[in-house]
Amino acid sequence: VVGKAARLYAWWWWRSPNRPRVTDDSYVRLLDQLPPQSVGLDLGSRQRIRETAFTVELSPFPGVDVVANGQDLPFAAGTFDYVWCNAVLEHTPQPMKMAAEIVRILKPGAMAFIQVPFLENVHGWPDDYYRFTLSGLRVLFVDLEEVKSGVSAGPGQVLPDLLQYYFTLFGELQKGGLLISLLCLIPGCLLLP
Repeated sequence: VVGKAARLYAWWWWRSPNRPRVTDDSYVRLLDQLPPQSVGLDLGSRQRIRETAFTVELSPFPGVDVVANGQDLPFAAGTFDYVWCNAVLEHTPQPMKMAAEIVRILKPGAMAFIQVPFLENVHGWPDDYYRFTLSGLRVLFVDLEEVKSGVSAGPGQVLPDLLQYYFTLFGELQKGGLLISLLCLIPGCLLLP
């Protein structure tokens, strides 16, 4: 039952009106500029951002092509035209290793699409280790040229998230059960942007 409650909460949380769209339009527009035959890797999000992209995940799930750790990818250097890594780096214990792997598997002139949280509550799936600033990302990806950077979710999403986290006494939301999930609904509904 706990697993079902956690899945229900995760479903609601990612679909809440307070959440941003998971894939920022500006990144999708950049991705759309790549030729259709571009070989891409969706690292850890199971979204398959393009039909022709390979997906890598830690565990076997439907739609996952390769089960591997992002800190030690089983691909030759210079394999991919792009790597999509959306909300994954915060879940790896060694983001510098994963960043180095992303850089290693990119072809010269290829693109890395990286999205990470700065202000967001603790969320497992399965663990949650870090938050990042733009300056921190520039250090992680020092060998890449920055094409575009910015914020994909503003105060209308961050404030409700943080208040929900505070309101639930800093509980890990998706492991908190039905009561925690119901408590989240109150500030979530009151603070709709």
